[in-house]
Amino acid sequence: MKKTNVIMNIRSVILSAPSVILSAAKNLFLLAVIAGLTGNLLASCDKLEDAVSHGGFQPDEEQLESPLCISFRTENTVERTVKSAVQRGESLNIALQIIPNQELKVSELVTISVDETLVSGKRLLPKSFYSFDDGGIIILPSGKQSTGSINLTISTISATGEYLESGIYCLPIVANTAAQSIVDNTLMIELNVLDITFDRPALYSGEDCFTVFYLNTSQFDPRLVTDFVVAKMNSMFEPIWENAIGHILNLRTVTVDWDENSKRAVLNLGPDMRYLCDHYELYLKPIQDTGRKLCICIEGGNKGIGFSNMSEAQISDFVSQIKHIIEQYGFDGVNLWDKNSGYGKDGMPPMNTTSYPILIKKLREELGTNKLITIADYAEPTEYFWDTEATGGIEVGQYLDYAWSGYVNGNEPIQIIDPYHQGSEFVSTRYPRKPIAGLSPNKYGCVHTTWYRWEDCGYDAVSRWVENGFRQNSISVYYDIRSNLQDKYEGQIYTPQELLQYLEANTYTYMFAIKNFRTEGSGYGKWLKEW
Repeated sequence: MKKTNVIMNIRSVILSAPSVILSAAKNLFLLAVIAGLTGNLLASCDKLEDAVSHGGFQPDEEQLESPLCISFRTENTVERTVKSAVQRGESLNIALQIIPNQELKVSELVTISVDETLVSGKRLLPKSFYSFDDGGIIILPSGKQSTGSINLTISTISATGEYLESGIYCLPIVANTAAQSIVDNTLMIELNVLDITFDRPALYSGEDCFTVFYLNTSQFDPRLVTDFVVAKMNSMFEPIWENAIGHILNLRTVTVDWDENSKRAVLNLGPDMRYLCDHYELYLKPIQDTGRKLCICIEGGNKGIGFSNMSEAQISDFVSQIKHIIEQYGFDGVNLWDKNSGYGKDGMPPMNTTSYPILIKKLREELGTNKLITIADYAEPTEYFWDTEATGGIEVGQYLDYAWSGYVNGNEPIQIIDPYHQGSEFVSTRYPRKPIAGLSPNKYGCVHTTWYRWEDCGYDAVSRWVENGFRQNSISVYYDIRSNLQDKYEGQIYTPQELLQYLEANTYTYMFAIKNFRTEGSGYGKWLKEW
């Protein structure tokens, strides 16, 4: 009998066997391998990388010509150590994936298990607090190039009602097949079990307050936003509501980079955003679990290329990169802020008035209606969005969820950027804007301010603007949220506490606080970047 027939017969036995004898069947197959019935199919196998590197999406054109390579990873990261956090009393699921780089000629059986011998000097997660779906078995079918997946469920409450103590736990997970090698076949799960010390108030859902935040990931852990709470009180200082705020959190800085060799506009996550993406379960998912929308903010990279001078081919490529990142890591959308692009550099195309609108329209078509697309209305790149003739017939506002002023400077009074009431004494004459075609006024944020302000900062103009009936929505935007630091802003009042009050024409009083949901203490340096 031919070797290939023997192999097929053994595989058939394995794949049809009951789960109780799968392990024995696997050993039988290994003996067949040792006996020389199979050759070494993997002379060499490079590690499969994430579809988007620090740059953009690069299709693997040589994939079918490469030797068979099977990789093991979690759904949201290529990191070999996966950090996650869970509160006591709760559970989480981690999707584990087996990914072949080409169509399989014969079916493969993969076993997922825990190798406790790989933990040394650390606390191992006890068996009663985790389980694998389907008994830890994944079957990759022949004739297909399909990803096999399985859920690892970690619960902080065992089946007998025992609670897992708070602290750090490790769980080394190993993937094996009968005949094929798996690239980096071990994943280390690091689990931080947190005590519940405070009841977090729900995200505010009323119509009188909609807040948008930016956060600089080179300085702060984005989970900072989960500690933000505002209390609204009447003139007698009686509470009306106390809730969490920060409905949209835009993470910066992601930039438009330029690849001179391929002439591609490349999405550059940068090291900090890349790290957060690769540790999604620990740093990003807790934010979305509060109901907040988490978006990436894309700015110019000072390379002479930006949203306003891409060709249609570059736009399609760049939109594909954005879509991949959003879908790969589960972001809720994207914020576009065309600043610092460095237009006018030698050898780079000039700005035009159709590129940016085409990009926005293409993004909506690719992302669908369930993802947010927002822009910061700023300078020349968006100043013509009112003119559909200039934009090639595209009503940009039809493809946007929100837009807001991109003019924010802590060294000048707050600028009220109100395209709908130009000429009013309260509206900025320094930065005149026109309405974005197709965008409803209740979707445009006219006030954008830094997180801290000095006393003389234009609040009075905001109040008078509201009193005259010019405010058409409850949007307010805050640039680069932060915790207390010992710097020039130490002791200053947080902007939301003041601005929200003036946006109500001083009818109500607002009190803002960074609650100590994470640790005790004054909050100095809370949530500073730790990676």
